[in-house]
Amino acid sequence: MILTKKIFIVAGPVQLLLIFFYIYTQSICIRLTYSLQDAEYTLQELQKRKKELTHELLQNQEAQHLKKYATKELSMKKIRITDIQEMAHDK
Repeated sequence: MILTKKIFIVAGPVQLLLIFFYIYTQSICIRLTYSLQDAEYTLQELQKRKKELTHELLQNQEAQHLKKYATKELSMKKIRITDIQEMAHDK
């Protein structure tokens, strides 16, 4: 009988310790889940921004390619204000 009382006295704090440990591990899991969701959202935003920047870069490269083609292959020049002549308007 004395042995069973000792077992119950020792088992009580151990059970409380296990309960607190379980709660602690669950709170860590929840915190890590929120951190993971936040990181995934940030990743999606960064991927979206990367696509936008890639699109802008391709547009700029295309414009530069067209400019080089026009100036070198077609021998075109930039228009200056001095090159523009006034045209008489019919009145």
